[in-house]
Amino acid sequence: MYLRMNWLIVSIVIISSGLVSARGFGIPSDHWGIGFGNTPEFNGLRINFQDHNVRQVNGINITLWKPSEENINSEINGLSLGLMPGGARLRGVQLGLVGVAAQESAHGINMGLLGAGSGGDLRGINIGGVGCGAGDNMTGLNIGGVGCGAGGDIKGITLAMLGAGAGDKMSGIQISGLGCGAGDELRGISFSGLGVGSPKIRGLSFAGGFVGGSDVIGIAMAGGAVLVKDDKGPAEFNGLAVSACNLVKGTQTGLSIGIVNVADTLNGVQLGVINVANNNKGIFRILPFLNAHL
Repeated sequence: MYLRMNWLIVSIVIISSGLVSARGFGIPSDHWGIGFGNTPEFNGLRINFQDHNVRQVNGINITLWKPSEENINSEINGLSLGLMPGGARLRGVQLGLVGVAAQESAHGINMGLLGAGSGGDLRGINIGGVGCGAGDNMTGLNIGGVGCGAGGDIKGITLAMLGAGAGDKMSGIQISGLGCGAGDELRGISFSGLGVGSPKIRGLSFAGGFVGGSDVIGIAMAGGAVLVKDDKGPAEFNGLAVSACNLVKGTQTGLSIGIVNVADTLNGVQLGVINVANNNKGIFRILPFLNAHL
């Protein structure tokens, strides 16, 4: 029985690999049932060595090799299995021994031993042993052994051993070993072993090293420093800042707690060893233990 099964697997591989560029066949039909080879449109169980100019597959698509470069308009709906399942648009469950790759979008469960990626959107449960990446947006549960990144927005729960970053906005819960960052806005709950940074930060930010931004609203906590500044103009901080050094090169509204607290314009309270409020006058500009401007 074991030898028969091995011969069956070998036969399927030989048949499907010999039909990479040619049109495959199906049982009982070329369009549905069980398909072998490069059937361009198929419903059911389809087994192929390498997808080439596929249009649409609905069901279970097993590919032993990554798609060819000409496979740019394919749509795969259902369960995709193989070394590196791919296509233009993937919908359903994609499981790759090496990775999962979509030219335009992948929606559903996308899991690759090395990585899961899309040139466009990546949505759902996205898990890559090394990383997850999207050229546009990434949404859902995103787990990368090393990192997760998107050229656009990241929304949901993002976990990365080293770093997580978005070219535009990142919102939800972000946890990374080294850093979390966004090119435009970071919103939600962010935890990082080293740093959290974005021009705009909204929510709870915690970092072992520093939290940095130019427009920060919420709670910012860091082992080293909370740094709020803007090279193009005055910065703003609204909320609670807790770190060894809280430096606001602009307007601080709220409470800062640290060894050193500095604000160009203080509308609130500072608690620490040295407290500097540059909008206070005379001896009230620099005070030990407590400073305020209400």
